Amino acid sequence: GGTSSISVGAHFRGGDAYWGSIAKNFGQHWALSEDQTVELERELHVNQRPAGDQTVVSVLNAIAGRAAGSAPDVFMIPQYNGGSDGLYENSYTAFLEKAASRKNLHVLSNMYVDRVKIQDGRAIGVVAQRSFANGLRGPEYLVGARREVLLAAGAVGSAALLRRSSPSLSELVRPLRDQALITLAWHCGACNVTQEVLQTVKALHGHGDKHLVEQLQSRDVMYGHGLVMNLAGQKVLVLGRIVKCWACAPGVLGDQLEMNIVLLQPHSFEFDVSADGQLSDVDRLTHEGDIKSAVEGARLVKAAVQRMPEYEKLQLTPAGMFHEDPEKDLRAGGGIYSFFGGTATCRLGDVVDGELKVKGVRGLRAADASVLPEPPAGRPYFSIIKVAHVAAQLAMRDAMSK
Repeated sequence: GGTSSISVGAHFRGGDAYWGSIAKNFGQHWALSEDQTVELERELHVNQRPAGDQTVVSVLNAIAGRAAGSAPDVFMIPQYNGGSDGLYENSYTAFLEKAASRKNLHVLSNMYVDRVKIQDGRAIGVVAQRSFANGLRGPEYLVGARREVLLAAGAVGSAALLRRSSPSLSELVRPLRDQALITLAWHCGACNVTQEVLQTVKALHGHGDKHLVEQLQSRDVMYGHGLVMNLAGQKVLVLGRIVKCWACAPGVLGDQLEMNIVLLQPHSFEFDVSADGQLSDVDRLTHEGDIKSAVEGARLVKAAVQRMPEYEKLQLTPAGMFHEDPEKDLRAGGGIYSFFGGTATCRLGDVVDGELKVKGVRGLRAADASVLPEPPAGRPYFSIIKVAHVAAQLAMRDAMSK
């Protein structure tokens, strides 16, 4: 999950009903509701929202107006992170740090888990090695499990662990399903937004101004807006953002307008995961429905940008693929990337059963993105947290019954 998603999860935590409702909401939507945004801002003492870039907003509004049969709302992706100390929330600060004092929790850091140890059809632990800063690893030893082993290494890591554990488990692993990203970019000779964004961030109150500015100066992404709409029968996320463009001129910092088209649940955008955690090289769409949705999205984005009244004033010039003939470029392959919504390598029904137990092995469960049958139509983070919550309940139930 992005740091904004983790911040939302950390500040809005509740009981069973909460995780169910938020997982359902964010499984289908990308934007926070206005009530949630107001509550989060109150928690973080934010009294001024980033104004956003009106160039991006105007493009997205134009796309929304031209999208047949849908009336999507343009939303801002909030970058509200951290507290008064200026640190971004991450999974450690949001969750693990708060549980670290529990007497029954033991964390081994700097460890490399090579495989699950299977004996007589049961998972009895994991084979691990100490990992050192110089890249070397110590000798293998067994970390034993009295009750069960729980895989939570993500759609790539859990699949790789199963492949290394035994031939029968390797055969269970399914291809990774992902969301597909297509980007149209324009160099912006007169946007001058880099400094505007930094000044906007400096004006934010109470959540780490100095740290945020340092982060933005060292990273490419400023902030973004987006909308979700149906194109050719698919749910498509369109994101707009201004990024630093180091390649606009040698050694000169410039700005670039990027419009990202994301197929949230493509029919076929899959990667094979190897035993060493490498993904197969996939850079094209193969399903006609996916190509049709991507082409329609590219044409909408291109038309919206080119017809902006400020197009010439901002000195926008096309950069990269999908400008002259989007359909030809899409069919030729290249320029299609993962949106990091990987799921399904240990999918429910095929690899794990309804209680998240890996088929064919006793004492082994998976509880991460790998068990989701397909990428959610919204943010994957909250669906994954819900899986973890269910896994915790199942583990406690089994422990209590014994």
